[in-house]
Amino acid sequence: MGPTTDNGWDGLPPLEELIEGVNRFTHRYFQLGFIHKTAFPEQLRRDHRSVSLFLLLSILCTSARFTPALVARYGSKELATDFFMDQASTMAVWEVWKGSTLERCQAYYL
Repeated sequence: MGPTTDNGWDGLPPLEELIEGVNRFTHRYFQLGFIHKTAFPEQLRRDHRSVSLFLLLSILCTSARFTPALVARYGSKELATDFFMDQASTMAVWEVWKGSTLERCQAYYL
């Protein structure tokens, strides 16, 4: 079960806006040791379904308020953050039962 549909990616903003949000995160916050500034956005661009959606949503919970395209899309910093927080929270209930992975641990940390 995903945040918006069975595959989870439908209903999300265009890929370029998601990448902008990831870039805002990696440039604004301490690296945290697990998000590579260039490799993660490139992987997202190359094959977005190869990236953990739960991790991506968790990153965007933090960075949406600093991403002009996402603030404009949702109407305010708070609404942009709330959108991604709601999606990640919905996934979190199910992700906990899927077993431990590095990406899940990172997403829960964020």
